[in-house]
Amino acid sequence: MPMDDKKIRSKISEITVNQKIKDTQGTYLLRIKDPFIASNFKPGQFVMIKSNLNDFDPLLSRPYSIFNRFNENEFEVLYRLSGKGTKSLGSLEKGDAVLVTGPLGNGFDTGIAKKSGFEKVKLSEEKQKIHVIVAGGIGIASLYFLPQYIFSSGKDIQDRAGIQNRNMDQVKDYDPGNKIILYYGSRTETELYFRYSIHANFDEVYFSTDDGTFGHRGNILELVDKNIGEYLRKDIDARFYSCGPKPMIAELMRKTGAWGLSLQVSLEEVFACGLGVCLGCVVKCKNSENNGYVYKRVCKDGPVFYSDELY
Repeated sequence: MPMDDKKIRSKISEITVNQKIKDTQGTYLLRIKDPFIASNFKPGQFVMIKSNLNDFDPLLSRPYSIFNRFNENEFEVLYRLSGKGTKSLGSLEKGDAVLVTGPLGNGFDTGIAKKSGFEKVKLSEEKQKIHVIVAGGIGIASLYFLPQYIFSSGKDIQDRAGIQNRNMDQVKDYDPGNKIILYYGSRTETELYFRYSIHANFDEVYFSTDDGTFGHRGNILELVDKNIGEYLRKDIDARFYSCGPKPMIAELMRKTGAWGLSLQVSLEEVFACGLGVCLGCVVKCKNSENNGYVYKRVCKDGPVFYSDELY
């Protein structure tokens, strides 16, 4: 659905929580009171946030993936201190105000698979549906809410109050046929956010770190390789979702393409406007009509794309 047809709102909203994530390096969880965004976003969408309302440094708002729906009135953003924009967020306290615009972009599509040639097809109701989520580091921010969204069939978000913080046995009444698996990798254990509590959201969880400080020592895609036979079975409809460093995304795209599996990726780019006006975040995409290519805006046409759309 084109973003022009979506509801978007810009509003000054209240900060209700801004806290450092335990055992991590400069990573914070920001909770914002905004019932409109909390009730209308899809996993993979983002918001533009401006923290210094009376200051022009930084001048522009900054994009942040919507991490979680805390309740019907509040949503959360996970961010890591890196530049001027995130450092200004780090100084905010409960009761402070920020300018928030969203929800923006296109989120993950959990109801269909995609064949080569850009053909979208409904997944078989007779087969078990396995959702494989592959996250790298802070890329978990756009993927964390997917389990709750999938198990509620992506419908009636307003009616899902209370799903957050339930374990998966309680949530599975929504669709017992779904199975959700997380592969989560990073350079070191302090970049695996919520590594001790995230299991409650998934049926299976696999961790890896480059330095071996937590989980498998090595690349997270090595663990995907070990289990790929399960996802290629004829009685399984498997679809992959991913967000993380570009080398990881590129290799996963290569693998799922060779396996003939559906993959959606959330691209990490720098947005200036977040609305598709400035054309500062375009990526080269395939054009199915003439076997050529077109340029698409990550903020408006994405940030989630099917892998077979991308070069």
